[in-house]
Amino acid sequence: MQKRRELPEKLEAQPARGSFRRRDGGKLHQGPVKHVGGGVRVAEDKSPSKSVTFRFHESQQFHVVHVDGIFGGPTPGGLLYATLFTQLPPLPYEVTHEVLPTGALGKELSRIPEVAIPRRVEVGLLMDLNMCQAMRDWLSTQVEILQGLGKSK
Repeated sequence: MQKRRELPEKLEAQPARGSFRRRDGGKLHQGPVKHVGGGVRVAEDKSPSKSVTFRFHESQQFHVVHVDGIFGGPTPGGLLYATLFTQLPPLPYEVTHEVLPTGALGKELSRIPEVAIPRRVEVGLLMDLNMCQAMRDWLSTQVEILQGLGKSK
């Protein structure tokens, strides 16, 4: 299990007020905040002087997967559970080859096919309504971009 990263030396979280302060007393931002997902809070004030910076780090479990489909639904606790899967061609259940006098494999003699189409579940997603809506909006934007790219060809 990874240790939680500490805030930089001069920063100190003050979650009760939804702000961060420098340990030397200087304020980074203070006032009303809103939740934007992933435990991140930003100031509601939209003035140009306010900003938030994210740094992305890949976990040890990070990997890219091809997605052929999604399956899931609401949980009893009011969250959405979705599994992303890859659909694969069926592997044979059993294959028999002849063995040559040299010990190498010869031609295939018989094959027992698998009748089911395997779906390898790659990842499960568990999210609340706000995250579902944010993901929907993000996907809609990305679809519009992809559709725009197709029109420019």
